[in-house]
Formats: sequence, C-alpha cells, structure tokens
Amino acid sequence: MNDGLPLVIQLQQKAFDAQDSISTLLRMSKLVAIKLGVEGAREWIEHELNGYEGVVNDDLPKYRKVKGSPRARNPFHGWIPMTISDNDFAEAISTAHIIQSAGALEETIRSHPNEDYLQINYSNQQYTILRKMFSTDFPMAIHLTPASIWAIVDRVRNLVLDWAMALEREGVLGAGMQFSMPERQKGSIVTNNYFANNIGVAGDISGSAQLNLNQHAHVGSIDVAALRQLIAQLEMNSSALPPEVRSAMAPALAALQHEAGQSSPDPSKIRTLLASVRTACEGAAGNLVASGAVELIKALLGG
Repeated sequence: MNDGLPLVIQLQQKAFDAQDSISTLLRMSKLVAIKLGVEGAREWIEHELNGYEGVVNDDLPKYRKVKGSPRARNPFHGWIPMTISDNDFAEAISTAHIIQSAGALEETIRSHPNEDYLQINYSNQQYTILRKMFSTDFPMAIHLTPASIWAIVDRVRNLVLDWAMALEREGVLGAGMQFSMPERQKGSIVTNNYFANNIGVAGDISGSAQLNLNQHAHVGSIDVAALRQLIAQLEMNSSALPPEVRSAMAPALAALQHEAGQSSPDPSKIRTLLASVRTACEGAAGNLVASGAVELIKALLGG
C-alpha cells in the first residue's frame, strides 16, 4: 500500500493491476467503504468477499446469473445436451446462479487453465423435477465456459474501479488514510447513486438479503419463500400453459398471492389453494411447466 497516495487513488491502482487478486482488491474496497461510512457498498463487498449463501436467486446481481448448456451424462456417450422444446423452461434450466465468492471463482479459473467447461450441479429439488420430466436417473448439470465465470470476476473489478473514479470526480479522495466530514457526506451520495444504477439496489444489499432470509420462515410446514417463488414462476411462465389450465388455476393463484403477502398467512388456506392449483396443472399432462408446478407443489405440501 502506497501511504503517500489518497485511499481512493490507491483503490484505483489496485483495480487496474491484474496482478492483485480480486480478494485483495475487495479487502481494500472494504477499508474505503468503512472509512467513508457507506454501508451499502460494504454489504455488496462482503457478499463478493464471502459469497451470496442465503440470498435467494432473484436478489443476486444480474452478472451472477449466467447462461450455460444444460446437459445429462449418458454412461455410454458422456455429457449430452438436454433437448427442451419449451423456451421458457429451457431458459430457466439453462441459467446458473453463481453464489461463490469472487475470490473462489478467480481461484477456480486460475487453477484449471485448460478446462473446456465448468460444471454447476442442479439443486436436489431441481434434479428431482428434471429426473421425473425426462424419465431418467442420468446425472444432470449446467455446463459453463470458463470465460463466462471469469466475466463475473472482471465485472466486480470494473465495478470497484468505476466506483473509485466516481468518488474521485466528486473530490472524495481520503488523504492521509482518512476522509473529512464533507468527503463522507459526498461519498455517501455518490455511492448510493452508483450502486442503485449499476447493481440494481439503492446501496443496501443487506436489506434485501435479510428480507429474503426472513422469508424462509415456515407457516405450518409451508416454506413461504418457496411458495412465493412458485407463484412468481407460474405467473412468469403462464403463457406456456394451455388456456383452460390458466383459467382454472387463476382464482386460486390470485388468492395464493394475496395470502402469501399477509403478515400471518393462513396455512390451512394455503394448502387448500395449492391443492387447487395442483389439480388444475394435473389436467395438462405432458406440459413441462404444469409438470414442474405439480412437483414443486408436492414438495411444498410434503408429498
């Protein structure tokens, strides 16, 4: 660390220097964020340093949602592509949500320089659904190119650099390893605006992460977070369902959405409504979205 330079300029230098690991850059970013008193930046930095474990998929930064190739491992032919005709479903099972820390991703790429692909396994719930849909016990996973993972690391480095340059433009420098009160005030405004525009939240990632962690509370034996995710997935993919199924499940789905938004949802009502949605979806035999919904509802209801 060059003690003669202001902190923000030192941060810029580390962002430019590819010889400095992403973890080193993030630790320096954390130092700047703490000294500036900008909690939003600090929370994002903590996630990139330690990973996004516990943050639901929808709240991950967009650059951590990576498109890959869904594949199944045939014992005779190796990994083969999974052919899916439904575009919405294909999109869903082709997207990997990367929660590992930026440092772990960088180390993975550097330690496997000759790999053609990296493998992201499906969750147990996803695998159960896919196995039933494809009527096979073949292992399944999303294959990603190393370049697509490296792009995450590169994005983090660029975000830090751009943040540091935005601070410098407003005269927020941190001479003598400290920030003045005017610098702290300007730095807070600059940081909140920057993260709102570039990461999709108004600085405080911890708020949304904590919200979703709390949503994993169970009502009766119903996982509320999983229920809300099911509702969102059905709404997003409703166009892929037969019209009669959409019509049949619409009232129950609307009531479910209302109930899931209550501070104290009624578990008995949720179970009845889920059973109605399941019955409607069971009337669309062979439809991938309906079949997936049935399996998710079974998991929510415990069988």
